[in-house]
Parts: sequence; C-alpha cells; structure tokens
Amino acid sequence: MPKLLLHIGAAYKELNLWGSALAVFEKARPFYGKKDRPSHALMGVVECAYKLKEFDKAEKAARTFVVSHPSHGKVAEAYLFLGKILLMRKDHKKALESLNAALAKRPDGATRLEVLSAKARASNALGDYAAAISSLESAIALLN
Repeated sequence: MPKLLLHIGAAYKELNLWGSALAVFEKARPFYGKKDRPSHALMGVVECAYKLKEFDKAEKAARTFVVSHPSHGKVAEAYLFLGKILLMRKDHKKALESLNAALAKRPDGATRLEVLSAKARASNALGDYAAAISSLESAIALLN
C-alpha cells in the first residue's frame, strides 16, 4: 500500500496536481518511521507544499530532507527551496547560507542557475553588491 501511494503521488506531481500529490504523500507518512521515510516522498512534500504556498510545511520538510538525506542527489534542490522560502521571509543571511550549501552540493545546470539567481537576490538585499554581481555573472556564464 505505501509504495502504491508514493507512485500515485508522483503521478499527481507530474500532472502538476500539487494538492492531490501532497495529500497522497502525507497519507503515506504513517507507513514509514522518521528515519526510513523514502527520500522522493519527502522531496515530494517539499515541492508540493512550496507550489501550494504552504511554506511552513515546505520548510519543515526541506530541513528534514537535508538532515536525513545529506548525500542524496536532490539535496541541492532541498537547500534551494529552503533558501527561496527564507528569501521570501526576508531572512537573507540564512537564505544565503542555504544557497551556499546548495552550491556546495554541485547541482545540475538548471538548479545551479536558479541557486545563483537566488543568491544574487540575497546578496543584494544584504548590501553585498559585488557578491550579487558575481553570482549573476556566474549564472550568465552557465547560459553560454
């Protein structure tokens, strides 16, 4: 039953049915302990909650993901979601820490571009214009 729920959640997510996907991922939660919760289910909660603007839920899931799956291939994305939430909340210093953690995980091109863009916004908000420009230049270099 729990594996079926995870497949259904993933299918809803692919169809951009964020609310339905989130409900299914959360319905699967009781079948797993805190330590053995599948990474894709937890990341599904992060993404779906973020898309639904349920930022507290997305933040909690992202923090859980980075702690419980530090070497997972999607950990950079979890740090990115966390950084974007912190940026939105105007906690620019913590956002920058999260975005630097995302870059340290060597994300792929699209994720890296998004991290660098968010990092530029955080640096700019903190008044570090040189760092903001550097992040934007790095982002532009990815496009070439």
